[in-house]
Amino acid sequence: MKAIDIKAGQRTKIISRISNSIPATYRFEAEALSDATGLSGTVEVKGSNWLFPKAAVEQPLQPVNSVEKTMWDTFYKVYVTPQTDVRITMAGSSFPGMGIILAIAGLVVIAAASIMIFAAG
Repeated sequence: MKAIDIKAGQRTKIISRISNSIPATYRFEAEALSDATGLSGTVEVKGSNWLFPKAAVEQPLQPVNSVEKTMWDTFYKVYVTPQTDVRITMAGSSFPGMGIILAIAGLVVIAAASIMIFAAG
């Protein structure tokens, strides 16, 4: 798992995706580097509808964080600005609609192959 240390007040890009049009949920964990301070800060999510930017969405930095990328987010970035020094650990991502996308792609391939076989015969 990828880990990033971020100093207090430093805005850091932790996720950047361009033009894959596949919805995804990204998960990451945040841990204060000093036990004396609590975990606080913001997570800023910036997406776009094709080439048109959407307003950024902010949420509080938590020990376990989750952000959603929609199909329309052509340009997608996530920034973290902690109020204390933190370590961000990327926990991974999931693609909830991937099964449907693969099923549709499979049907298209089967239909194209069938058309080619019948047209040749």
